[in-house]
Amino acid sequence: MQRYYQRVTARLVRERAEEPFGPTMDGSRECAKFLGGLIADKPVEHMVVLALNARHRLVGYKVVAVGGATSCAVEPREVFAVAFQTGAVALVCGHNHPSGDPQPSADDVVLTRRLEQAGKMLGIPILDHVVVGFGGAFSFAEHGLIGKAA
Repeated sequence: MQRYYQRVTARLVRERAEEPFGPTMDGSRECAKFLGGLIADKPVEHMVVLALNARHRLVGYKVVAVGGATSCAVEPREVFAVAFQTGAVALVCGHNHPSGDPQPSADDVVLTRRLEQAGKMLGIPILDHVVVGFGGAFSFAEHGLIGKAA
């Protein structure tokens, strides 16, 4: 009987070691799908940070700010706290537009630049900022707005 439990325990340990942390977030579509499921239908803006490991697997996420119908105040320290709490090596930010239109506002662009600069200083890159709405999603990375010199 003891041998049986040892075999079962060994098998469970092997299976757990092979399990990924979470879904892979290799592109903006995966991020948009995940974020859309979380916040697309919210009546006020929510800012979510996705924490990724070196293989871009999700190791955690957190809503870091909740705002009003047209804006959301986001502090960079709250965004990067998620990375420190989870041991993430990269982040993806995302928020919803309750209006349904995923086009980023001028404030969204400014915030993204600010977070990108902070990430460079901390060595934790912001890989993308995804805006979700009923009309789809907008990816800063897909549009070349992340990764360029600010």
